[in-house]
Amino acid sequence: MIAVRHSPARLGLAAGLVLSLLLSPPAVAEGTDHGHGTPLFTVLEIQHLEWRASDGADSLHWEVAGWYGGDTDRLLLTSEGAWATGAGVVEEAEVRLLWRRMLSEFWNLESGLRQ
Repeated sequence: MIAVRHSPARLGLAAGLVLSLLLSPPAVAEGTDHGHGTPLFTVLEIQHLEWRASDGADSLHWEVAGWYGGDTDRLLLTSEGAWATGAGVVEEAEVRLLWRRMLSEFWNLESGLRQ
């Protein structure tokens, strides 16, 4: 294991850089805003929804994604899994809640939770 030591000055500089990226507005091409601000959208995609019926072992399988926000900031929620309806037990599932911030035209910063 390699021990890495960080000086308080370096940590402060890194924290300042991250905060300035998060708090500053992203670079937008000149003349594209038209003074109306960024519109907010809500999107829900059901990519896969399947019911499997069999003798006493019915199950539901899903893959769903959605987001709310605009070009600059978005809140994303995705889920996928399987539920055994006969037993009333979730066989497997994964849920992700992410916040996405646009840093520039082709760069995003993403942070979130996964269960």
